[in-house]
Amino acid sequence: MAEKVNFDYTNRLIVVTEVPGSSAGEVDISVQVDIYSDGKEDWMIDADLNKFKFPVRVVGGDELPGDKRLGITYFLEHGWRIRPYEDDHVLNVDGNIYTEEGESPFVSTVGAFNVTVINTVSSLVDAIVTTEQVAEIGELEKLLKNKMITDPNTGLITIYADDDVTPLYTGFLFEDAAGAIPYRGKGAERREKLEPPSDDSSSS
Repeated sequence: MAEKVNFDYTNRLIVVTEVPGSSAGEVDISVQVDIYSDGKEDWMIDADLNKFKFPVRVVGGDELPGDKRLGITYFLEHGWRIRPYEDDHVLNVDGNIYTEEGESPFVSTVGAFNVTVINTVSSLVDAIVTTEQVAEIGELEKLLKNKMITDPNTGLITIYADDDVTPLYTGFLFEDAAGAIPYRGKGAERREKLEPPSDDSSSS
């Protein structure tokens, strides 16, 4: 059920009921959570609300060319508007929210209060991370952190899989940039798999 707003079906208002914080004087509202999702729950269980059409329409999520997805956007329908809490405060609204009429989705408070509405919107086009890209990121992580051994006799570098046994990548190491002088066993010859520091190691 809605915890931060109340749906006034008589006046077609989504009234913010969250009291501004005493220190900052701000109210945070998520369009997706506090208005759309919680409102859907209210409409399912409230017999009075059920008599009216749900006031919010959502679009987005559709795949677009170029591995992108249409961002989520909400529209207030049937003349509904959002009215801030009756007090001086800053109302932070997170989410793309518009009206089908093209007007502001917000109306003034009943009393003469100073309310600043800050509407944080997201991109209308979101990038999609494909399965292949996720796999590539996983391989890059292995290259950066997994165990690596250099054979001092041949100069062969071997990077191992997560089990520290199975070879994952191999390549030769040279002492010069031109690749003319093979590695001759000078310097570090082994790197263990890199792990996040433990509490003991970070405190020492």
